[in-house]
Amino acid sequence: MRSTLISLGLVASATLGLFSIGAQANCVANPPTQSNTTFPANLTGKLAYHSYASYGDGTSQIFIYDFSARTLQQVSNAAWGIKDPMNAVFSPDGKWIAFMGLTNNAWNVFFWQVGSTSMPINLTNSTGQTRNEDPKFSTDARVRSSPPP
Repeated sequence: MRSTLISLGLVASATLGLFSIGAQANCVANPPTQSNTTFPANLTGKLAYHSYASYGDGTSQIFIYDFSARTLQQVSNAAWGIKDPMNAVFSPDGKWIAFMGLTNNAWNVFFWQVGSTSMPINLTNSTGQTRNEDPKFSTDARVRSSPPP
């Protein structure tokens, strides 16, 4: 299952060629279709990405695209109180995503159970003295400070 989960940070507004809030609404209302014959038809799994209208404008939201079901879902929401959630990555089992976002003007790393209605868990609770960003999961649960030999 790990091999079927893909996580990338993409800018849907650039893909759509639009630079407005409407680009995000269009992203959900009109999910992509496979009109290009070079698109890999056998892709399965899910893709997590973020979309925003203009870099740094505070409108970033996290989406999950399911290749098998061909559905697109916005998973972040205003009730979380997290500004600019982005750079989501799936846990190795696919049940959670880790992502970064702003709370109290500080970058933090959050953990959220995919499909749940619960609030994300703030793993770093930064006070602004540090920037906590770009979370990654280890595939073998070992921590490395440098690439393996």
